[in-house]
Amino acid sequence: MSVTMLPLATGPSTTARTPDPAPLLEELATLRRENAALCAENAALRVENGALHERIRELEARLGQTSANSSRPPSSDPPEVPARPKAPPSGRKRGGQPGHRGVHRALLPVEQVDEVVLVVPEACRHCQQPLPASTGHRRGRVWRHQVVELLPLAVRVGVDPVWWTPEHWGRQSREKGSTCRRVTRHTRPRSGRRPFG
Repeated sequence: MSVTMLPLATGPSTTARTPDPAPLLEELATLRRENAALCAENAALRVENGALHERIRELEARLGQTSANSSRPPSSDPPEVPARPKAPPSGRKRGGQPGHRGVHRALLPVEQVDEVVLVVPEACRHCQQPLPASTGHRRGRVWRHQVVELLPLAVRVGVDPVWWTPEHWGRQSREKGSTCRRVTRHTRPRSGRRPFG
């Protein structure tokens, strides 16, 4: 192994001149302006990045919503969402429970009904044999059933004869007063109705 000895640096030479500081100061000012612009751009990008991260978090939360953890209907669930577990049976039968009063519309008295249709079975629904003719007195219980129907609406069109005259259809008629000789127009009656609407 050999060791090479380097010469020691000598002191500053007396012949070298000091460089001019003006170009260096110009370059320093330019670099400082570029640095300030880059810092401002960096700050704006950080704000934008934070807003985008918040938006991503919000969208991921919406993506994870199903009908089980939000108010969305089950029909809006994606196909990969597992089906909701069915509720365990309560032990009660379907429909109204014993003691429930029921909800129904009260039947109108027979005097207020427009039409009465008497339905009498002709054959037994179990054995299909014809039933004996009714003797006039009531057998068993009579059930009443009422049907309420809305009749079709009709449109009524009327013309006020005082307002329109046949010879001037679409214009109001005018006449002169016998004493003052001023023109008077017939006015529409104050029935509250308008021609349309």
